[in-house]
Amino acid sequence: MIFAFKNLTNHVKKKKIRSRWLYISGAIYALSIYLISFSWADLWILPLVFVAHFLAYLIMIPKRRTLFNFFLSQILLIFTLVAIWLLLTDTYLSFLFALVIILWNSKRVLLVILGFIILIWPSGYIIGLATEPFRKQIKEAKGLEKAGLWIGILERTLIYIFVLSGNVMAIAFLITAKTIFRFGEIKDHSRRKEAEYILIGTLFSFSLALLIAYLIKIFI
Repeated sequence: MIFAFKNLTNHVKKKKIRSRWLYISGAIYALSIYLISFSWADLWILPLVFVAHFLAYLIMIPKRRTLFNFFLSQILLIFTLVAIWLLLTDTYLSFLFALVIILWNSKRVLLVILGFIILIWPSGYIIGLATEPFRKQIKEAKGLEKAGLWIGILERTLIYIFVLSGNVMAIAFLITAKTIFRFGEIKDHSRRKEAEYILIGTLFSFSLALLIAYLIKIFI
């Protein structure tokens, strides 16, 4: 699946649902899962896997393929395989439900998940609003589109993990690494506004991540 993913999606992208390779690969994938399951009396596996495969590649058809679309298509396929496994093994189904209930009733797990959610979306929105007046003063943005958004999410996630795991000193290496990569912008006087904007955004991001991480750590 992984080996064929790039070439197949490129081919399907040109012919969309008219591509015969989409159906051939779907049939081969469905047959493979059916044979590997060793549950040959359950013919419903074939159409279920074929439809999941079809939908997964349809997600990747749009002209602009994104990382989100890729992960969404793979999650769909993984979810299908997990669903088949659960349906074929009734013994493990009750165990899975029990595990979900235990995790759902665990305050620590829910708080950690809540922290991750806050760091990914609301924090980025808050930082964007706080730095908007400074962003308007920069005439031309030369960086990659949405690169700052992803960098912010990743750095806040890393800080969150470092604090909860007790590896606070690792944050210093994260700051050092970002400073090294941004050294050229800081050094160039002609890009002073951009450098100051990046510095303000970074401090906002780091401060918010540390605040949320320590609040979650206090309650768990």
